Amino acid sequence: MQREIKFKAKRIDTNEWVIGVPYPVKQESKCFIINNCKSLNFTKEDTTFEGIEVQPETVCQFTGLLDKNDKEIYEGDIYNVETTKFNYVVSFRDGIFCGNILNSKEPPLPLCWDEADGFDKFNEIIIIKSNIHD
Repeated sequence: MQREIKFKAKRIDTNEWVIGVPYPVKQESKCFIINNCKSLNFTKEDTTFEGIEVQPETVCQFTGLLDKNDKEIYEGDIYNVETTKFNYVVSFRDGIFCGNILNSKEPPLPLCWDEADGFDKFNEIIIIKSNIHD
């Protein structure tokens, strides 16, 4: 299985979400999303990229999955499963994406259900809030 690796984060200046690849600058405690990478060979003088400064705490990875409405599912997204009364938040734990019931100490559920688990390819998952940072 091959999936697209990308991230989203909130811009510092407008608070809007941008998608790309995160590039932290630890010496300055800043983070950028690079959305137009031409070269990241830092040994060459012609290295160029367009980066947008983002709020580091809002950087979220794409899970590679889509919800019922074909909306991309990212870390931190809040979703609901039609057959339950719970809302979940997407997190990354122990090498897999999980759904944690909001305000609960219940263990997280892996975000990889299939028909055998009672879910038909995420047709019951609906993103209800784009992210916990909104």
